[in-house]
Amino acid sequence: MRRVALLIMAGLSLTACQTENELYSTRCYEPCYTGPPETDGVGECYRGTPVCENGMFLSCEGESLPTDEYCDLLDNNCNGIVDEEVLDTGLGDYCGSEVGECSLGTIQCVSGLMSCEDEVAPIEEVCDALDNDCNGLVDDMASLGYCYDGADSELWYGECHAGILVCDYGVEVCENQQLPTEEVCDGLDNDCDGFTDEDLDEGDEVDIVFVLDRSGSMISHFASVANASQMFATAFTGVPEFRFALVGIPTSDGGSGVEVLLDFTDAATFVAELSLMTTTGGGHEASYDASYQAATGGLGLSWGGTDVRKYVVLFTDEAGQSYDTTPVDETDVANALLAADITFYGFIRSTFWSHFDDIASLTGGDLYDLGTEAQMEQDLSEIFSDECWE
Repeated sequence: MRRVALLIMAGLSLTACQTENELYSTRCYEPCYTGPPETDGVGECYRGTPVCENGMFLSCEGESLPTDEYCDLLDNNCNGIVDEEVLDTGLGDYCGSEVGECSLGTIQCVSGLMSCEDEVAPIEEVCDALDNDCNGLVDDMASLGYCYDGADSELWYGECHAGILVCDYGVEVCENQQLPTEEVCDGLDNDCDGFTDEDLDEGDEVDIVFVLDRSGSMISHFASVANASQMFATAFTGVPEFRFALVGIPTSDGGSGVEVLLDFTDAATFVAELSLMTTTGGGHEASYDASYQAATGGLGLSWGGTDVRKYVVLFTDEAGQSYDTTPVDETDVANALLAADITFYGFIRSTFWSHFDDIASLTGGDLYDLGTEAQMEQDLSEIFSDECWE
C-alpha cells in the first residue's frame, strides 16, 4: 500500500506507466514510417525498420520518404500521381529547329522521358523544292541514280549514254545523258542505230554493187558475209536515195561467168534477195570480170547519173581471176572503175590482197579481211561513215 501511495504522490499512475512501456515496445518491433501519414505506402514511399536502444526508438532505417518529382514514370512525392509538375532541368524550354520545314517544340515529360514535343522534325530530303532535312539547303540530295529518257535499245549503240538523275528545285532532271541526234558527218553514230554517218543529205544518191563469191570455197564465210551485208543495208530501209545491186560469181549453174541477181533497187528488196542467196558448190570466181563489167556496162546495171556516188564492194576468198573472152588484169579493172568514177572496196582473204590493192588504191577505196559477221558489218559502216554525204 505504501508503494502505491508514493506513486500517486509523485503524480504517476500505474495505468500510464504500463501504457508507456507498451508504446515503446510496439514502436521498436513494428515497421516504422516518419513521413506524412497520408504518403505511407503511396508511390515510391514505404516503411522501414525501427532502430531502438534499451527499448527507446532512435530512427527508422530503410524507409522511403517523399522526394521531389522527376520525369521517371515514378510517383516520387507519393501523392498518388506519376510525373506531375516534375522538376527536371529544361522542362518547358524550346527545342528543335526553325530552319527549313522544321518548327520548334518544347521539352515535356512523356512516358518517363524528357522529350521534344510538338516540333516539326527533319525528315529525309525529297525532291520538292523544300528543305525537308532542315539543314538550310533546298533539295540537296545525293544522286538519284542513272537515267535515260530514250529507248533502252539505243544505249547499246553509238554516242548515246545514260546520265545522272538529280533534283533541280523540285524537278527530277536527267543530267549529262546523251540522246540520239541527227546524223552528221563526224565518224560517229549520232542517231544511235548501230551505223555511222549513214544518213544522206537531201538530193544525194548512192549506188552500191555487192559482188559475192558464192563458190564452194566460200562456204565457211558465206553466211557471215550475207548477214553482215543485210545488217548494213537494213539501216537504209526507207531511204530511196540509197540503192543496192547484187551480183554473184560464179553463175547459179556453176559457170565461170558473172550473174546479176538484182539490179539497183531499195534496201528492203536487196535484203530480201540476199536472204535467198546460197553458195553454188563449185565454179570459178571471176572477180576481175565482175568488177570490170560493172564499170564498163557489161552487166547492164542501171547506174545513176553523174551526180550519183558509185561503189563496188567485193567479197571473195580467192585471188583475182578473169574468164572473159578477152581476160582482164588488175590494172584493167582499176582503170575501168576509175574512168566510171566508181570506188572499190574489197573484203578479201589477206593472202590475196596483193591482187586487189592497186584497184582499191587507185579508186580511193580500201581492203578488209574476211572476218566475223560483226566485224564485217562494222567495217561496212565505217567505210560509208568516211564517205559523208555532203
